[in-house]
Amino acid sequence: MRTNVTNAILSVDLANSQVSPYETTTPKILKTLGYESGLFGKFHLTGSNINAANNPLGFTAVHQLGWDFFAGWQDGAPPH
Repeated sequence: MRTNVTNAILSVDLANSQVSPYETTTPKILKTLGYESGLFGKFHLTGSNINAANNPLGFTAVHQLGWDFFAGWQDGAPPH
């Protein structure tokens, strides 16, 4: 609730459906301690298929938010 992301899966409200790249995330904090991170599965923190084209981070969002490795599905992108 602190980030004001209230509905990330099917929201048409762009401002409240994406995590800011300036947000402090757990993988960013762990990276400062020397950890590497990976995310596996679905990633619904960058908007939905409805507004995926409006996401300024595009498909780099997972990495911009701090994860080093991603294997899964991101809104609007084919699985990788």
